Amino acid sequence: MKKRPYYLVKYRELRDITDKAVAIKCFDGSEAVLPKSQIIERGLDDALYVPCWLVEKTGIQFAHKQHWM
Repeated sequence: MKKRPYYLVKYRELRDITDKAVAIKCFDGSEAVLPKSQIIERGLDDALYVPCWLVEKTGIQFAHKQHWM
């Protein structure tokens, strides 16, 4: 399996919209709807790993260090 780059996204609010999507609201007020198939939770309390291409497309707040998974 090929590794892909992810950004760490800290959120203020996370809620399920459907079985396949979540709505996220970040601390700077940016909001997005993300597909569950693309995010990795990894047991973090208030953060998710989101693919770089999806973060850049949605414009949500993120940490600039890339994590390869």
